Amino acid sequence: MDEPVVFKRDARSCVELMEDADGGRVVRKRYLHGRFKQRWTYRLGVHPGQKERRAAAWLERIGVPVVAVMEVSRSGGEVTVVTRWHGPSLDVALAEAGGAAGAADRARLLSAAGALAERLIERRVFFKDLKASNVVLGPGWPGAVDARLIDVGSARRGLSGAQRRRMVGMLRATCEAAGAEPGEVAAALPAAD
Repeated sequence: MDEPVVFKRDARSCVELMEDADGGRVVRKRYLHGRFKQRWTYRLGVHPGQKERRAAAWLERIGVPVVAVMEVSRSGGEVTVVTRWHGPSLDVALAEAGGAAGAADRARLLSAAGALAERLIERRVFFKDLKASNVVLGPGWPGAVDARLIDVGSARRGLSGAQRRRMVGMLRATCEAAGAEPGEVAAALPAAD
């Protein structure tokens, strides 16, 4: 892989898949806020990259599967977060497992996503960005599923009923948008109430 593959680019960040010095795959997330804002929030300890590192470590400690943050670095006022590549995201895999032939794969995928959502609910964690694109399946997919969360900077302690409904509802909606049937999603994911 000579050039980085851009997964996502918006006004806030650019997420790229690339090779590290050892030839392994890593995901680099560069924050694109103004440099002054990045320096200031980094000094205060509230930069999104710093929040992501702290949240990933905390979730791992309480038993929620996440992709660990390898490095948060700052260069020239720009902050970058680096993680190991942990396979394709749930939305991509669901889109590829369309039709009747993919029903068994979709069931395995949705079951893994449901288990992650259940773990968050059991641990009373509100993750406002729980969506199919923030669940990765592991490098063994399409064989084995080792589902983990990414982009967890918004995870917080405490989970109200409204937050649970929002979190599970977003996961349901994004799974359906990626190609899963509503009945399959309802059977695999936890109830919103």
